[in-house]
Amino acid sequence: MKTITATAMITSAILAFAGDITLPEPAKSGGMPLADALNARQSQRAFADTGFTPQVLSDLLWAANGVNRPDGRRTAPTARNRGEIDVYALTEDGAFLFNPAGHTLTQVNTNDLRAVSGFQGFVHNAPVVLVMVVNRAKQGSGAGDRISDRYAAMDTGYVSQNIYLFAAANGMSSVALGTLDAKSLHTSLKLGENDEALLAQPVGYPK
Repeated sequence: MKTITATAMITSAILAFAGDITLPEPAKSGGMPLADALNARQSQRAFADTGFTPQVLSDLLWAANGVNRPDGRRTAPTARNRGEIDVYALTEDGAFLFNPAGHTLTQVNTNDLRAVSGFQGFVHNAPVVLVMVVNRAKQGSGAGDRISDRYAAMDTGYVSQNIYLFAAANGMSSVALGTLDAKSLHTSLKLGENDEALLAQPVGYPK
């Protein structure tokens, strides 16, 4: 597994990862005060041609749904603590599953799937698009169960808001997208039979 240090810089306009990645240790203290981040939170649909450092990506993924306690619990809550929301990072060089326990990324596709994650033309301009997927095996139910579907939607919203607040606190642009090609993503991300991509959220610097 390849390790990218916190001081390494992405010199191209987008992230350039290949294979599996061990992320730098995320920053878990400091930053903008919560009230200021809430005041700055907004949906923004224009992205600059600027990539991330590995440290910024590490911090973003940890904020979204990373481990924040010794018992493995996350920054985003889930019903019955099942942790059924998986986060995938889509970049120019492929799609990666975020593994919170080890704080790593596992490559699941080498194609650029950013344009598939949303039907709006601006989506492929963001250096990374985070896709939230309900993992039915972790949830312990199949699609169509009313209560489970409600929990999945609710828990996805928590992750999305974490992303929004991180973006606001770091001067970034982000927008949650419910219009995505879930069928194509299901195939491209190699999801389980009953798993479903529920939300996509591009993140980048404002244009």
